[in-house]
Amino acid sequence: HPWLEAELTAILATLPEPPAQTEAERRATWQRWQAGLTVRFTLPDRLPPLRLLLVLDNLSGHKTPSLVLWLVAHGVMPLYTPLSATATPSAAPAPSLVGRSIADLPHSINGDAHAK
Repeated sequence: HPWLEAELTAILATLPEPPAQTEAERRATWQRWQAGLTVRFTLPDRLPPLRLLLVLDNLSGHKTPSLVLWLVAHGVMPLYTPLSATATPSAAPAPSLVGRSIADLPHSINGDAHAK
């Protein structure tokens, strides 16, 4: 996935710097986003700040350990499309999240009391 990695690197470079967080706060942010998933991947011991949510389809190539590890190391949480319409979460409509930084998401979504 060299093309995807290059594109994501360019996108990440345009985002504002993430707010300062302790290790525990970073882990809690990642875990909040994993809480509603039916299949979770194991988070590494050390996590970078969560910078971007990336929605991918369920192709096996999007779930390879090498890609998932690269994404996580760069602060990108991979989220996969549901296999059926009944699995679609209704917490926040997707268009309201598109093009927004994690730090800009409402408190109820990212858990940051200082969010805008």
